[in-house]
Amino acid sequence: MKKTGVLITNILIIAGIILAVTLYTRAEQRSVYQTQVQAFESMTATMEQITENYLESEQHICDIWSHYIDTHPMTMEEAVAYIGANHVLSYTSGHLIYLDDGTYSGLSTVQNSVTGSTAVTYQKILSFPEYDRIAPIGQGVKVTRAYTNPIDGVQSIAFYNKVTLRDANGNLRPALVLRVIPAASLESKWVFPQEQYEDVEFSLVDREGDYIIRGHSFKNANFVEFVKSYNTMDAAAIEALIAELSGETG
Repeated sequence: MKKTGVLITNILIIAGIILAVTLYTRAEQRSVYQTQVQAFESMTATMEQITENYLESEQHICDIWSHYIDTHPMTMEEAVAYIGANHVLSYTSGHLIYLDDGTYSGLSTVQNSVTGSTAVTYQKILSFPEYDRIAPIGQGVKVTRAYTNPIDGVQSIAFYNKVTLRDANGNLRPALVLRVIPAASLESKWVFPQEQYEDVEFSLVDREGDYIIRGHSFKNANFVEFVKSYNTMDAAAIEALIAELSGETG
């Protein structure tokens, strides 16, 4: 009986030790996991700030171009010449397009590498808000979704502003100034430690959920549609997601 009691006692002690170790290990795992989540969220918030500053700085350059063009009445040719003489990054370009003829046609500061022409049209590439609905110069970031640059075929984004140009007859016409930048240039600003997050992907979306930059694993043409396709969501949940996207930068 003595031996049996000792054996039972030892078994209970061993079981208690195993239980304590198991509980401690799980607690430590949860703590490590939470620490990793917080580190990732902090790093993502840093990337968000970097991206926001980048977008604002690029829009500021477009604002400067637009303000000068609007305060010095120009033809489209004169405006293109001005922009061409005042941008220094070889991978960027400027496009000016009319908004009142339905074709979104105009001129580029660089030539088409195949045709040698500077003519450009956005008619089947992008749509823009009505002229009166575009915020004035200096108010907010106005950026397109990712699209194929009609001049060089490179996936790009464009920051834009509305301006007024003179045509050959001296008539005033509503137009847009676009500062065109390869999407890869923006993606290069996002650098996570590859040894920790080798499979990380980025996407940047606008208020409607359309992709400005799209990670390879992000399906569908719109982020909201992407989320809906992988989740069972009712109308209220979808509206909440849209409301979050259309709120402040984040």
